Amino acid sequence: MTDPQLVPVGNGTAGIAEPALRPSARRHPGLDIVRNARIHRDGRELVVRTRDGRERRYATGPGGIERAVHVDAVGPWIDGSMTVPPRPGTWGFVELQDGDGRRVLRIDVEPWLPESPVLSGVRPDRDFRILELTGLAPLLKDAGIPVRTVRDREDELVARSGAGNATYANPGRLLPRWNTLGRGAVMAVWFLAFAVAIFPVGNPPRELWVVTAAAALVMPVLNLAARLQARLRERRADVPPVESRIAPDPLPGSGASVRFCATAAVRVQERDIVLVDSLGRERWLARSGPHRVAALVRVLESANGTPLGVEFQGPGGEIRAVLPWEPWFGGPEGEARWTQLRSSTGRGVNDRVQGKKERWPASPVGQADVGLMTTLPAATARQASRFPATVLGGGGTWPVLGMALLSLLGCARMIGGHPSAGAAGTALGSLALCGTLVPLAAHSLRSRLRLDRPAQGQAPDNTSRQEPRS
Repeated sequence: MTDPQLVPVGNGTAGIAEPALRPSARRHPGLDIVRNARIHRDGRELVVRTRDGRERRYATGPGGIERAVHVDAVGPWIDGSMTVPPRPGTWGFVELQDGDGRRVLRIDVEPWLPESPVLSGVRPDRDFRILELTGLAPLLKDAGIPVRTVRDREDELVARSGAGNATYANPGRLLPRWNTLGRGAVMAVWFLAFAVAIFPVGNPPRELWVVTAAAALVMPVLNLAARLQARLRERRADVPPVESRIAPDPLPGSGASVRFCATAAVRVQERDIVLVDSLGRERWLARSGPHRVAALVRVLESANGTPLGVEFQGPGGEIRAVLPWEPWFGGPEGEARWTQLRSSTGRGVNDRVQGKKERWPASPVGQADVGLMTTLPAATARQASRFPATVLGGGGTWPVLGMALLSLLGCARMIGGHPSAGAAGTALGSLALCGTLVPLAAHSLRSRLRLDRPAQGQAPDNTSRQEPRS
C-alpha cells in the first residue's frame, strides 16, 4: 500500500462527521492543533486532518486497513512489530494493519484524549474506556475494523504482525521541529566554541568568543520566530461560531484573579463544548456521537444541599470535565449562568447528593479540574503561562541566560587586546542577554501587576461574601 499524500483542503471542521477524534487540550502555542486536527471517517476512507487543514486518507476494508491492535502493555520493550512501548502513565497506541498484518497507520492514544493533560501522567485502571472516550472505538466500529487489545508481550497478534512503515497520526508538536533542531544545533556550536576558548589547544582565534555571543543571540531569535509562527497559525485556525459563552462568576471576596475571570470560559459551539481554563488551555469535547458529553450533573453536599460542582459526563457516566461551583456559579449572577449553561448545551441535568463519607470529586479528572478550573496560585500561574522554552534537543531559560552571560563576559575581557572583535562580541552578548531577559521581565510584570491580582470585587479583604447559591 502506498502512503497517501497530504492534500490541502483549507481550514474548517464543520463538514466532519461524528465520531471524530479531537486532540488533547492545548494552549498557546498549540491552539491551532486543538482547533483543526481531527481523525474521522469519510465513506470507506479514514481521514487524518493536520493542524494546517491538510488531509491524509487511508482506504478501509479489503485492500486497505482491515484490522487494528491496541497495544496497552506498559513498561518493558515489546518484541515484534510493536517496537516502541508506551511509557508508564500513558494508554499505549493503536496500530492499524492491512489484511497481511503490515502496519499502515499508528495512532498514539494519549494525544487524542481531550482530558489527558489534566491527568498529569496518572493512568486510570484498565477498565477505563479509553478508546471509547477518544472516539476511536466507535470510529473503527463504523468502519468495520475489528480491534484486539494486547497486554501481553507474548500475544499471538504481536508475534504475527508483519513488516511495514506505519505513519504516525499525531496531532502536532507544541513547538515546530525547526525550532527544536535549531536550538540543539546552536547549543552544540556554543559549547564547542566555549570549550575551545576556555581550554585552548594550540593558538585558537580569540574571535571564538564572538561565535559564542552570536550563538547565544540566535536562541532568543528562534524563540521569537516560534512565537510569531504560533500567532500566525492561531489566527488562521478556523473557530466555529460560538452559540453561547459562559464566563465564571466567582463568590465576591474569594480572591479570584483577573487572569481567571478574563480567560476561563465554557464555549458552546455547534459541534463542541469547549472548556477554557485560566491559562487559556482549550479542551474540546463532542456534543454528539458515542463519545459526547451526555449529561450535566450538579453535585450537592449531603449536609445542607450546597452545590459543590458540576460534572460533564459521557454516555457511560465517565467524568470528562468538572467545574467547581463557587468559582463559576457562586456570585450574584451564578444562577443565571448555570441556567445559561444548561439551556445552551441541551444536555440532561441531574442533581446528585454526595454521600456523607464520600469524597468529591473521586475521579482523577475531577480532582485535577477542581484545582485547574479556578484561580491558580500566582507563582504557579506565572510559571505555567510562560511560552514554553524547554524542548527535546533545546535549552531552558536558565541555560540560555548562562550562555548569554558567559559570552558577554568573555567578549568584554577581550576588548583590551582585540577592540573590534571584543566590541562586536559584547554587543552581540548584550543583545542576547536582553533578548532573553526582556520577555521574562515583561511576562512577570504583566502577571504581577495585573493578571494575578484579584479581579474587581474579588479582593480577599472584601467583607461582602455571600453564601453560595443553590
